[in-house]
Amino acid sequence: MSEMIERLADVIWNEHSDQPFDKDDALRTARAVLEALREPTKEQAIAGQDALDDCVDSGWDSDADGNRYDYTHISASAPAEVWRAMIDAALTDPSPANETPEDMCECWAREAEERKT
Repeated sequence: MSEMIERLADVIWNEHSDQPFDKDDALRTARAVLEALREPTKEQAIAGQDALDDCVDSGWDSDADGNRYDYTHISASAPAEVWRAMIDAALTDPSPANETPEDMCECWAREAEERKT
């Protein structure tokens, strides 16, 4: 499970683990989910930067008089491209092959501690 999905599930569970949902509960949960999305994960930040890099065109050009100037053009679709890339990163499960033993131990320790409460 990705870090972001775990974060959202924690918020939803903490909000409604002991009661049925109604419209107000759903609205509060939606707000809590959006608040949880406010801070991107490292993977999301990397994916967003990669997407932004793909939306930027820069280089050197010259005008009619032969004067050289540098230019940077950012695609109008950049915000949407970055947003989608970051959400896709949140929806992607991390590869177990990329986890170090220390990562796994930390995760298991955190899960064991959560089970105690």
